[in-house]
Amino acid sequence: MRMKPRLYIGFAATAGFFALALVPLAAASRTETAPFHLTIPWMGPDASCPPGYSPTTECHPRSGGPVAIPGFGFVTQSYVFALEFEPGPSCPFGLLRPLSYPARLTVQGRGEIYVAVSASDVCADGAVPLIHVAQTFTITGGTGVFASASGTGVVSRTNVRCCPGSGTDNWNGTITSPTLTLDLTPPTITGPSDKVVRAPRYRLVHVSRRQTKRVRVTYVRVRYDVTAVDAVDGEGKVDCKPTSGSRFRVGRTTTVNCSATDKSANTATAQFTVTVRRG
Repeated sequence: MRMKPRLYIGFAATAGFFALALVPLAAASRTETAPFHLTIPWMGPDASCPPGYSPTTECHPRSGGPVAIPGFGFVTQSYVFALEFEPGPSCPFGLLRPLSYPARLTVQGRGEIYVAVSASDVCADGAVPLIHVAQTFTITGGTGVFASASGTGVVSRTNVRCCPGSGTDNWNGTITSPTLTLDLTPPTITGPSDKVVRAPRYRLVHVSRRQTKRVRVTYVRVRYDVTAVDAVDGEGKVDCKPTSGSRFRVGRTTTVNCSATDKSANTATAQFTVTVRRG
């Protein structure tokens, strides 16, 4: 069995892309604590509010992802954003009060993170297409490796269009889970090597049942076998462009780019060239 390292994880996100900063924890530590920054684009239509909300509440489903966090996995979000449009004395006329709601962050193949988002003390202007709202949240557990998870933070969102809406959510906080471990090693790609293929000058084609003619060969199909194995997930899929069996032009060298990604969003890449010459 492959032993995984215990690590302190720092995630930095910019425009939906993530970087990892890793600092080893003490060997005796049994809990993984991860400061995380998730930037998740979302889209959502208007919808009826779930039971329990007042008639003066409007609701907006917010589904987004998946986004890839290397070492952590592929994350999606799901929740219903609730706004009180007659908040009374808590907000001036024409402004909306963001209410509390439950949210769910799902890490593909690892489990779900349950989040309780608190109501905001800041009023939102529903008449402005660009809405910025920040609310505190508490992690209340989950499933899988997040079954005993805890943590706190702030989720801020930007609406770029409403309503129905689209925008970006930024989750910033800390998650602690006694069963959270990381796979930080990408798959190993094997098989790619530079290839030289000899093509015939001509090929015969049938122009009728009894007649053939010679045609100059300008393209040939080239096949290659590329595989990937991950130390945790086992055999995986490899994507190559151009794909095996594609047509390659005679007299030209073409670069083939291959990649393989494991369930923890670690990606390995490889490339080789295919050169087609006349025989």
